[in-house]
Amino acid sequence: MPNRMLSELADLVDIIQVNPEGADRNVAESFVSRIVDERSVAAVYSSIQSLCAQNMAQRGGFDRIALRKHLTEQGIKLEAQKEFSSDITILQRHSGETSQNLKQYGAIVGDDGGQISIVRDCQAPIAGALISGAVLITGEPGAGKSGVLSGIASNLRSAGRDVVELAVDSFSVETLEGLQRELGLQHSLVEVLENWDGQEDGWLIVDALDATRGGAGEAVFKRLIEDVLVAEGRWKVVASIRSFDLQMGVQFRELFRGKPPVKTLSDERFPNVRHVHVPTWSTEELSRLTSQTTRLKTAIETAPAKLQELALVPFNTKLIAELIYSSADDINFKSVKSQSELLSFYWSKKVSAHGLAAEASVKDVLALMLDSRALRAKTFDLDLATISSLEVLVKEGVFTSAEDRRWVQFRHHLLFDYAISRTFLYPEHLHLGEHFKKENSLGLMLAPAVSFSLENLWQKENSHQNFWRSSIALLSNSEIDPIIRSSIARICAEFPETAGDMDAIGGFLAGTEERSITLSAIR
Repeated sequence: MPNRMLSELADLVDIIQVNPEGADRNVAESFVSRIVDERSVAAVYSSIQSLCAQNMAQRGGFDRIALRKHLTEQGIKLEAQKEFSSDITILQRHSGETSQNLKQYGAIVGDDGGQISIVRDCQAPIAGALISGAVLITGEPGAGKSGVLSGIASNLRSAGRDVVELAVDSFSVETLEGLQRELGLQHSLVEVLENWDGQEDGWLIVDALDATRGGAGEAVFKRLIEDVLVAEGRWKVVASIRSFDLQMGVQFRELFRGKPPVKTLSDERFPNVRHVHVPTWSTEELSRLTSQTTRLKTAIETAPAKLQELALVPFNTKLIAELIYSSADDINFKSVKSQSELLSFYWSKKVSAHGLAAEASVKDVLALMLDSRALRAKTFDLDLATISSLEVLVKEGVFTSAEDRRWVQFRHHLLFDYAISRTFLYPEHLHLGEHFKKENSLGLMLAPAVSFSLENLWQKENSHQNFWRSSIALLSNSEIDPIIRSSIARICAEFPETAGDMDAIGGFLAGTEERSITLSAIR
């Protein structure tokens, strides 16, 4: 049996004898000349001899990828392998398109309709952090993570680095093979990166990991990032995710395990994660931005303190600027005291202004998104009436379309969250928890929208009775998704500001053991 195994093994092995100084050298040099500049042939040959001698001494070996890596580290420029060159071109083209799409997140509309932007103060420290390895970009919704990431990608390209830029919300995939097909690659993305030669680090940039919202795509991008990190090749990873989703995502915390590289830009909730926390505008940053647009500057400076505070969130600044630009008259923001009210104001101007048909079309799109557990929907799965209204909302900037209009998605995830709260989570029925059951597995997808619905209830009456009634009902219901319950408990701790805000809950909870347990959960 051992002899048979050895014989079968020998059938798989070919031994080729090469005389490095004889006639074989001419053949080898002729072959090498096909993939490098003629002036580099001798250097390549010498480098290969050196690598072979080193491996013979160590009783080791190497494969094609290791050989190409060795040569590029010696400063030898190799032509892209023919079987991977078309895939590399596809990734470069896709990354360029993604870069153009993400640039919008770092800019606002100016007085003349043009886009204006500034370089965020956090970008230089982040660039410094990249030198030491992979980084996760975190921050609250609307803080400007995508804009910062786009700026980082642009700087890396300007420095001559190879960059592959992916926006998670532009894919609807369940496997890495599905990602390969959507990109139109002949080989897997990881294979292409492994065979993409370069003397310096390349960067895989993944925007909006939270866009998967717990769907099947989450495992795909986790696996992609893990494969690239484990390979320990020249490709490094920088990705963005909302702080809320990182709290829920144990695996992402593990993938980016390490100490925060920038102490002044870290979130104390993640002491063992290599992350950089993107803050909202500093007053200096906002001042630099508004100095380029007179109307926005005037609107913010003359607004109540609450709106000035809201304007420090880049996403809110963008909404305010768009509302100002699209209105022929001055807009009165004096009644706006929260992000929910700002979004309501935006909704009234951009969606409700086009009638119930427009709002109904939003609900139809959301239904497809919830059904597929994704933040985008297939345009041609919608009926003709919905598509007609949808085109109006794309022009208004509420939605964006992609891939020859085959897909549609909200231009920002916060708009998705608010739209869910407007069209699915009716405040008066919130306590029923119709969409929140564990078996629906929609916790990550709906939790941010619940915040908007509860905020609506909180603001409707001074006693906050309906807010507390709905919150208690949901927190006491063991069938409700635990992510939803956790989010509600946090909201219940954040909203009260005075002792009077708690009067209603005191009345509801007095005297029963079950409700006392609920009170403990809220605290």
